[in-house]
Amino acid sequence: MNSEQPQQPHKQEKILNLPEIKKNLPFNEKLNELFQNKVLVENEDGKKYILQGGTRIAVIADVNGVKVPFYQSSGGTERKVSGEWYPFFGNRGAWLIKGNIEELKKGYGVQELKEMMEYLDKNLPEYLYTNLLTDEQKKGFNDAILMNQISKLENVKALHKEFILDKDEAGEYMAKVLGYKLEEAPADGNDSKNSEFVKNILKSIKQKLEVFKKF
Repeated sequence: MNSEQPQQPHKQEKILNLPEIKKNLPFNEKLNELFQNKVLVENEDGKKYILQGGTRIAVIADVNGVKVPFYQSSGGTERKVSGEWYPFFGNRGAWLIKGNIEELKKGYGVQELKEMMEYLDKNLPEYLYTNLLTDEQKKGFNDAILMNQISKLENVKALHKEFILDKDEAGEYMAKVLGYKLEEAPADGNDSKNSEFVKNILKSIKQKLEVFKKF
């Protein structure tokens, strides 16, 4: 009789060195911890959050020295889970530049991206729009969205000093972060160059991750 115990599946070792966030820490304190520990990074103008259509908010995460945009799913569309975090590669207008849903949910097969997804899901599950903004901010935000003039209204900008609200500004910023020219990006998900574009961005991210491993 074989007395050998069945082998347990090998648990993949974590790559990212991410700080522990205390459980039950208030929402704003968790956000402060994430920015203070450089898990999430702001731009040179102090902008921390990027509007991505309606109430969907994105951030820039530092993934082992490589800056990558992440957005929080708003409605659980395309078999995504509402409130969960996913990596993406910028925007052209209102469209988010990303691969297909299966690639997205797996972090495009890049362990560091998958780990960051899981870390943000665990430590920042609260929907940013609902928890980050005051009622006054939400009203100004919603009024501007309805009028389709969010980038033009100074009072809205004043209420959201930490936000990039303009779609074109957001697109240019994330293109700069990832190292491409916005006009070279696919126009939408049906653009024939989308698959190749995403493949090249992922190749660049992987190369940068390998470089930073040496330091």
